[in-house]
Amino acid sequence: MTTALDDLHLALDSTDSTTVLHAAWEAFNVGQQVSDAVAWHDDYDEILVLAAAQACTTGQAMLLPPRTGGPTPLPPLSANSVPACAALLEHVHRSLTALSRHAEGPLLDAATAAENAARSLRAAA
Repeated sequence: MTTALDDLHLALDSTDSTTVLHAAWEAFNVGQQVSDAVAWHDDYDEILVLAAAQACTTGQAMLLPPRTGGPTPLPPLSANSVPACAALLEHVHRSLTALSRHAEGPLLDAATAAENAARSLRAAA
């Protein structure tokens, strides 16, 4: 059985640019949700987590939302939630960087936002 995050990783590897862009938008949404959920936990640096949430908001704003479907459900929080989310955002960075070579628009800026969010989440733990 795959999780919602596994599905996003698969979509980020798609050869269809629309699928990649929609998955990136959803991954930024998950990043915001995870950041918000752990922002005030004592185990995390709240400034770095809030910086990650802001980077996710910035990156997501650079992409068009998917026209169909609903938001990706946030998996139950666990000790692995923040590292798993950081890994997903690193995947977004790689996918959007690759896609930016073949498309117009602010994809490289969105890729940088994903990288910044991932870096902040990793440092916050």
